[in-house]
Amino acid sequence: MPRRARAVRVGATTLALGAAALSGAAWTADRAPEIEDQMRERVEVALIRNDLGSVEVDVDGRDVHLHGVVEGDQQAQAQDVLESIAGIRDRSYGFTDPVPGRITATINQDRIVIESSTTDSRQAEMVDMLLASDEVTRETTSGELAPITHIPQWSDSTQLDMAAARILHDVLVEAGPDLAEADILITTDLVKIDGVAHDEQAQARVEAFAADRTEGGLTVETDLEASALSLDAEVVALVAEFDALADEIRRAGVPLFESDADVLTPKGIEVGDRVAAAMDTYRLPMVEAIGHTDAIGDDAYNLDLSGRRSSALVTYVVAQGIDEQRMWSTGAGESQPVGDNETEAGRQANRRVEFVVHRVRPDDTISSSTATDA
Repeated sequence: MPRRARAVRVGATTLALGAAALSGAAWTADRAPEIEDQMRERVEVALIRNDLGSVEVDVDGRDVHLHGVVEGDQQAQAQDVLESIAGIRDRSYGFTDPVPGRITATINQDRIVIESSTTDSRQAEMVDMLLASDEVTRETTSGELAPITHIPQWSDSTQLDMAAARILHDVLVEAGPDLAEADILITTDLVKIDGVAHDEQAQARVEAFAADRTEGGLTVETDLEASALSLDAEVVALVAEFDALADEIRRAGVPLFESDADVLTPKGIEVGDRVAAAMDTYRLPMVEAIGHTDAIGDDAYNLDLSGRRSSALVTYVVAQGIDEQRMWSTGAGESQPVGDNETEAGRQANRRVEFVVHRVRPDDTISSSTATDA
């Protein structure tokens, strides 16, 4: 009897070992490469048919794991797709909610640098394609086209909406030419433009662009200032101001000084205020005030009177806050008439002060009293 019992135990052990061997064979078969390839293909095809091609698939035997950067509603849809596929032993998920991407653009005269935040090479290629448009160009001061550099910033979970790339194109084409320098932030529903426009008209055009886009549902915020004019541009503008003022004085026919004196009349004070205001607006050019007289009286006396009158006007303008280094006076007497000294109208035209605009002040006009220490 004892021997029979031992044989039963041995038989039981043999059976158990046989079952384990069979289980190992099944485990090995599940992980056969062809089984995994077939499973992966079935899952990927099902996902693509449901417009879920961005979902990533990992297969281990008959275990399937879905993951990737996927919107919330697509995550639920992907799970439903996987649940509908037969033959899967274990299903697991590791989705990450996407973070909205953004584009930053830095613009100056010499170059444009674009940085986009994305995980998708196709989205980065979209930005490159839009930047390659013939419309997106910028000339440097030398007349050459400024280079446009795109630097994709690859970041996990970050997706750049295609709409943001198209907005970038529109901003560069419609607002870019008016911007001297700018930092631009673009998302799907917001654009922020901070910088300097070429001038007040350019600033107004960019702000009008922002208003139009905001009415269309896209929020465009601007923080802009107009660029200061160059010296040459300020010279042109100030000359135009003084030309208009001279025409106004001639039409008025009112003297700027009291008779035979260097004392300003009310009209002379008004002219002094206008000159000070113009020089305060255009702060780079230098201005020479040249006094003139008619031909009545002694030449030497008229020369002295013209100098005293132009000096009085300069003194008044400087008293309004204009830097004395920027303005000086000379007298021409009766030597440069613009009217006929035989008529009263001609003599009135000759009694005048002219304003000559200079880019720099001539050295021979700087006296020891006005020169600054080096």
